[in-house]
Amino acid sequence: MKALFLAAFSTVLAGSAVADEVLSDCLTAHILADFEFGELKPSTFSDKIELPVQIDITNNLDFPISGLMMKVSIFGDRPSPLTDSSVQFLATIDAGLLPGETYSVSEPSFLSERVAGFADAATTLRAEYVVLNASDAQNEPLSLAHRWSSWGNGLSNESCQ
Repeated sequence: MKALFLAAFSTVLAGSAVADEVLSDCLTAHILADFEFGELKPSTFSDKIELPVQIDITNNLDFPISGLMMKVSIFGDRPSPLTDSSVQFLATIDAGLLPGETYSVSEPSFLSERVAGFADAATTLRAEYVVLNASDAQNEPLSLAHRWSSWGNGLSNESCQ
């Protein structure tokens, strides 16, 4: 009986993980992000080096969104990312983002001196991103996985198609 319960629970978790991946793939295909990098400069907040990043996000879903959970990796000439993080400043998009709208935001990425050296020496910088989740106009998440604590506790009626 215990083994049967564990097997059923494992199946539910695996199904949930697949559903989250399908949602993430759909969101990444419909929420487009374009990245532009500025010049490296010393940070005024810490001993890190700032890499200014301009992100233009376009909502190509058929419903408004009010927040995103996005994972961004920035690459230079090395096979591993220079930085790899969740983008917290997109948890809430003030006034939301209607279908077809583009939201532009600038936010620095903070690099250690070592990593900043790799970024500076790179012939080009590029970003790869994955949209893990989004919140609808009522700030309810499309999935209960990968969500910000500032989002609602319910589940959105919207879905990514």
